[in-house]
Amino acid sequence: MRCQVQRQFEVTKMMREATPINPALTRPAESGESRSNGHGTHYAHNATIHGGGTVPRLSIGLPVYNGGELLRLAVDSILAQTFSDFELILCDNASTDQTEEICREYARRDPRVRYHRNARNMGAAKNFNLTFELSRAPYFKWMAHDDVVMPTMVERCVEALDKNPQAVLCTVRRRYMKYDGTPRLEDPVEQYHNPTVAQLLRVDGSRFPAYMMGVMRREALLKTRLMATYVASEVVFVLEMRLQGELWQVPEELHYQRLPDEENKHRVVRKSHRGEAIFLDPLNAARKFLMPPGIKLLVEMFRGVWRAPISAGRKARAYREVVEHVLEKFRRVVHPKALSRYVKQNLHWATETLTESDREHAQGHLVHASKRTHGREEART
Repeated sequence: MRCQVQRQFEVTKMMREATPINPALTRPAESGESRSNGHGTHYAHNATIHGGGTVPRLSIGLPVYNGGELLRLAVDSILAQTFSDFELILCDNASTDQTEEICREYARRDPRVRYHRNARNMGAAKNFNLTFELSRAPYFKWMAHDDVVMPTMVERCVEALDKNPQAVLCTVRRRYMKYDGTPRLEDPVEQYHNPTVAQLLRVDGSRFPAYMMGVMRREALLKTRLMATYVASEVVFVLEMRLQGELWQVPEELHYQRLPDEENKHRVVRKSHRGEAIFLDPLNAARKFLMPPGIKLLVEMFRGVWRAPISAGRKARAYREVVEHVLEKFRRVVHPKALSRYVKQNLHWATETLTESDREHAQGHLVHASKRTHGREEART
C-alpha cells in the first residue's frame, strides 16, 4: 500500500515537471482591486482565469492556508486523475509561506488550475465556501491541501453519480496515513453506503470529512448552508445533503487522509472547542458563546431539517430520528459520572471568555453540583 502511494507521487511529480509553462494563462493581480463574494466579505481578486470558455463537468475546490510542500502532493494527485474534465480552484487564505508561489506555478502550467488569494485570513469555513462560490461545474468536490487521492477516485465517483440520479453525493473508502505519508494499514476507516438519516447520525464524527471530500451535485449544494463557523458544522452539512438524496460510497480505498502533525502550533490550538471555532472563523476569538457546542449542534440539526426541500411527512420522520438520536446520547450521558464530565466540558467552553473572578465563581458552582451528584451515586450503592 505504501509503495502504491509512493509510486503515484513519483508519477505525478514527473508529469508536473514535464508540463510546459504557458504565461498567457495567468492573470496577474491588480493592486487595489476588490470584489464582494455576495456575503458582505470583500477580497482582492487575484484569480487566474480558466484557459477555455467551456464549463467543465467537475469543479474541485482546494482551500489552503500555509500548505507548504504537502500542497504539491495534493495538487499532483488531482492533476493525475484519469477523469480530466475538471477545473481546480486553489483558494489561498492569505498564507505567509511559499503557498502563493506554489499555487501560481501550477496555474501557469495547467489551464485547468485557477488561483485566488484572499486579502486576509477569513477562516477555514469561509474559505471552503469561497471555493464553491467560484466554481461553475454541475459536479463539485472539496479537496484538503494535505490529503492524497488515487488516480481513479474522481472517475469512479462521477460514474456512480451519472448512473444513479437519486444520489446527491458519492465518496470512496478512506484510509488514514501518518503525517510523513505512511499509510496506517491497521486502521482502515469506513463509512456507511447509502445510510438512512438514523444511521448517519450514529456515524462517528471523524467519518464525516470522508463524505465532505466526495463528489457532489451542485444543485444539492446550493440548497445547503455549506460550511458554518460553529464546531462540527460538517455534521449538519452532510445531514442536509442526505435529506435531499442518497449518499453513495465506492467500495475502494482511493482517498488517503493525512493525520495532523501533533507538534504543529496550529494543531495544538485546535485541540480545544474554542480553538477549533477560531480556526473556522478568526472572529470567534472575540465572541462570547451563549450555547455549548453540543446544544448548538442540536439546534442546527433541527434547523437543517426545517429548511430541507422535502415533504412534511419526511420532515416529521427526520425530526423523530434526530430526537431519538439525542435521547440515545442523553441516556449515555445521564450516568452520574458521565454527567459530571459533560458539565465540566461545557462549563469550560462557556467560561473561556470570562474574567478570572467570574471563572472562580462558576467553578465553585461546578464543585457544589459535582458533590451533589456523587452524593446521590453513593446513596444508590
